[in-house]
Amino acid sequence: MMLMAIATVYVETESFKPISEYLSEYNTTFISHDFDKYDDRKDLGNTGAPDGARFKGRGYIQLTGRANYRNIGELIGSGNALERQPELANDGDIAGQMLAASLKRQEASIRAALEAHDLAKARRIVNVGHHGLPEFERC
Repeated sequence: MMLMAIATVYVETESFKPISEYLSEYNTTFISHDFDKYDDRKDLGNTGAPDGARFKGRGYIQLTGRANYRNIGELIGSGNALERQPELANDGDIAGQMLAASLKRQEASIRAALEAHDLAKARRIVNVGHHGLPEFERC
């Protein structure tokens, strides 16, 4: 699980520092406003503009979406502080707590994937899709 955490941080940030998500074709149409593709994502708990930009990916794990900010905030004992102040997710201490809570919450699934040597599945548990899979596998 330690290597999972290190590899996740490396793939998500490339700097081992908490960061904010960059604009890309995956989060922005480049027709409207930044992060508009996230605005109405009910699966993220977003309720419309400006939720996309407000709850964009941040931290070591690129926490994304209103519901995830609320849930992880509660898990780390900060109540609704992350939902009220999403930029806190880039504070190093808070980002570390978010990483630990996220991996702990999904530990059984991650361990099963790792024990099966299914690194792609382990990566998908943390970040849906295959973002950074080659780099993750090299770690």
